[in-house]
Amino acid sequence: MTRRNDDDFVEFAAANHERLRRTAYLRCGDWNGASGITQEASIRVYTAWPHVERKDCLAAYARRAVASS
Repeated sequence: MTRRNDDDFVEFAAANHERLRRTAYLRCGDWNGASGITQEASIRVYTAWPHVERKDCLAAYARRAVASS
């Protein structure tokens, strides 16, 4: 089992939070709803983090998680 590095996830989440929230806003038209969607997407990314082999694809995975929430 691959160990999760929370520091790397926190850095990724901080760097991508606002972009994901804006994308979520376009989806639902409400900033509070967008925050919830972004949080759900972040949970999905956190859960998948140790299993993703190509870390350069995480932003795309996160956008997909926002789109499917």
